Amino acid sequence: PRVKWDWALQPVEKGGMNLFVFKYPQACALFPTLSKDRTCVVSWRAGAMDAPRRTDKTHEFLYLVGSSPNKVRAAETIVQTWKPEWPALQVRLAAEYIDRVTTAAKDRANVHCRLVYDTQEERIAAQYAYKWHVVASCAEGFGFTFAEAAQSGGLPLWNDLPVYVDNWGSVLGSCGRIQNSDVEETMFHDGMRRFTEAAVVDAVERLMALDAEAEDKIRKDLLALTKQRSKEFRDGWRDVLKRVAGIAKRNKC
Repeated sequence: PRVKWDWALQPVEKGGMNLFVFKYPQACALFPTLSKDRTCVVSWRAGAMDAPRRTDKTHEFLYLVGSSPNKVRAAETIVQTWKPEWPALQVRLAAEYIDRVTTAAKDRANVHCRLVYDTQEERIAAQYAYKWHVVASCAEGFGFTFAEAAQSGGLPLWNDLPVYVDNWGSVLGSCGRIQNSDVEETMFHDGMRRFTEAAVVDAVERLMALDAEAEDKIRKDLLALTKQRSKEFRDGWRDVLKRVAGIAKRNKC
């Protein structure tokens, strides 16, 4: 098998799973052998963030990389591209990745690599405080930092991962969007996205060129979409539970 859980894709009568829940439509499309009665798409959402929305944003970029290998690989390209005339880039990482990303930054004075925030309260406060949020990654199943940026009023610098385009592309279009250059095949059904330094420069400069009116519209539209996602998430799981109950009834569980 390609991965250890490929057995689940077998027909139900051969021991395969009855129902697969996907977080976005393109993820479902990666498994064309699955019939529609075995799939369900639930629009995902981030958890509630209890902090006041701020209008006096710090004019810097926040990049919550954490311990994600996919974000670390993206961060290496981002930091080594960062221009000295751009606002500061605050990168928060797990300890095991700080040296790696700091080395890629090559002593750039406006790139600051620090440990992840000690508490959830500190992290959320920072998310509401910073004007721009970097959410670029080589691969994501959902992208919680993107959803949290939308919820906290951040303007995202993102790359065109399928899940990002599905969830937020209707609002952002090409704004702040880093164009991916290629897809690296992996053992999984989806590949790793890579992008060039030139694509980063183009996306950052277009994002910073927005006027105040355009920025406000993006913030309002992202927040409205966040609220819509929360409703879709609840409705989606109600549907999942109904379908699970139907499966259990048919199998007399």
